[in-house]
Amino acid sequence: MSLGKTDYTRFKNHRIGGTKKTDKIFRPRLGGADSKKFTIRLLPPVFGEDLPLYDTDIHYFEGNKIKVAGVCPRRLGAESCPACHMFFSLRTHFPEKSTENNVVRSLRPNTRVYANVVERFPETPEVEKIQVWSMTFSSGEKIQDTLGALAEDNVFVDDPEEGRDLVLTFKKQGWGAMLDLITAKPKESSLGIEDPEPINLREFAHQKEFTVEEIEELLPKILGEYYPEFVEIMESEESE
Repeated sequence: MSLGKTDYTRFKNHRIGGTKKTDKIFRPRLGGADSKKFTIRLLPPVFGEDLPLYDTDIHYFEGNKIKVAGVCPRRLGAESCPACHMFFSLRTHFPEKSTENNVVRSLRPNTRVYANVVERFPETPEVEKIQVWSMTFSSGEKIQDTLGALAEDNVFVDDPEEGRDLVLTFKKQGWGAMLDLITAKPKESSLGIEDPEPINLREFAHQKEFTVEEIEELLPKILGEYYPEFVEIMESEESE
């Protein structure tokens, strides 16, 4: 497997679209601070992949003692997804702040972007390890735009021996953290990990894959009392 420099020149024309809790996940945490910086190294794509970022659409279903996440069937080749169909059919039907609208929005597909990263600890490099960063679509766009801009200046960040570290600045947003700024360190550096083996991002993201049949069975359980109402509205509109 080659771990050389990746060509990011196509990034600006390439828009990128439930994982288990594990130490394999990079989780930026702010604590009590309003903003915080993390230094990472982005790793190159695994063998057979063109880009170091992988995106897919995840459904997060929760309700009536059900809590499960998985890849949308449309990203697996299905022509349609019952949850997506209901979401896109009803997303403008109810008042914005109504309970029904919140229930409908819970069916929407969420685009997640994945990357292999190593959080850098210069004083204790022995604790560094390869992790997967599962980020929002907007954070993925910021990463890809940064890589594309750096590539135009012949700066490549993912070479384990001669790459550049990225400094990520996060700010508080509600209960979570928002990626606000990305800068590349001015000097190249080498990772302390011998023979780094990036994690297969597709396998990581696809730990659970929904079939159309599974979602058809889940919808009545997830939506409960709202399910008959939603189906009635959809059937009425489709018959017009």
